[in-house]
Amino acid sequence: MIQDLLITLFTDLVVVPVRAEIDAKLSAEHAPPEVIAQVTACITEAPKALATRAMAEPAWAVSAGFRVVTEALTPQALVRGAVPGCETALKAAEPYLAQLKI
Repeated sequence: MIQDLLITLFTDLVVVPVRAEIDAKLSAEHAPPEVIAQVTACITEAPKALATRAMAEPAWAVSAGFRVVTEALTPQALVRGAVPGCETALKAAEPYLAQLKI
């Protein structure tokens, strides 16, 4: 139950804004469909990975949440570090996301 709540919070506060920003930029820059698919898969997995880590490490969750709210950590960076495979997917997307803080 708590994990479901955390998944919802991470989805609403981190994933939805990140996905909207990245999807818009990738579309505008005409990124290849493979890159878009990899990034979308990465971002889609983020809520569960973030919630799992938050359940295992509550201090990390509080710290990460505080750093995102105070803009010391971008939501993109939070996702990049939380989901296996996101580093590779976001690196492939970097040429199309040059103006975003990832």
